[in-house]
Amino acid sequence: MSLPITLVSFVAPGAVAVFSAIERLQRIYLQVLTAVPNIMQKWVGQSYGQRRKIRRAKKSIFYNAMIGLAAGIGFTVVAPTMADIIFASTIKVPIEFTALSGVLIFIVSVSRASGSIALVAFGRINTVFVSAAAGTAVGVPSILLGAKFLGAPGALAGEVLAELVVLAIQLREIRRYK
Repeated sequence: MSLPITLVSFVAPGAVAVFSAIERLQRIYLQVLTAVPNIMQKWVGQSYGQRRKIRRAKKSIFYNAMIGLAAGIGFTVVAPTMADIIFASTIKVPIEFTALSGVLIFIVSVSRASGSIALVAFGRINTVFVSAAAGTAVGVPSILLGAKFLGAPGALAGEVLAELVVLAIQLREIRRYK
């Protein structure tokens, strides 16, 4: 979880304060949201029959997406004020940057459901590993390049790209189940 901050510090030291502030707020927000897929894991796992399990797993992705969308929008709007309060107005976090984090929160919310709920229910745990490895392979260079050329928003965009890769691989596998 601290790797993105470390990567940014290597290539864009001037962007570290803003990026790490957003990253920390985003991680707090995502930590609270872990309750949603945790609850849904039990709901999906308790279903009888493969057909019902598939249906519930896909519904859980939808529910997580809707909650993630609301959370992402909420984060976008609230994070600048949260940063003022938590960091005693020493770091100003522009709403344009928090919007990128809001997108990331949405994607991570969907990915948590598609990976830890649906793919586990379908017995495709190896796809979770493959998606995580691909996300890392894309994320490290994209965060480094984004931070180097665009500062904090570039690093955030690199995180978004990495999570999109993870989600795309997971959803591609899930589409196979009807």
